[in-house]
Amino acid sequence: MNYGPASKYYDLFSSNSGIDFYKELGVKKGRKALELGVGTGRVATELAKASVNVLGIDNSPYMLNVAREKLRKENLAVKKRVALELGGTCEASKQRRPFHSSIFPLRRLSIARQRKIRENV
Repeated sequence: MNYGPASKYYDLFSSNSGIDFYKELGVKKGRKALELGVGTGRVATELAKASVNVLGIDNSPYMLNVAREKLRKENLAVKKRVALELGGTCEASKQRRPFHSSIFPLRRLSIARQRKIRENV
């Protein structure tokens, strides 16, 4: 989904309910995360604030523009921890960088999965 100009309003309808879980996972699993479907950078920015380095990949240039705009408002340390790339999951599988965790924040699936994953972290 491309979202187009509506991407700048996306966060108005997003929940922050899973962010603490992703921060906990990122810190415990080694501070290098791959976020598929990074969108507006809502999760990636919070991970970076927790000292997690994030490569965020999304197939929507509009969403990535919103993410870049949000990152411009952050301090330099946070900006340096987030890299954003245009692409899909196929491009992500070609990454040769080591990641300690891969996340795909999808609200409908994440809450049930968070409980199960926490048991194994």
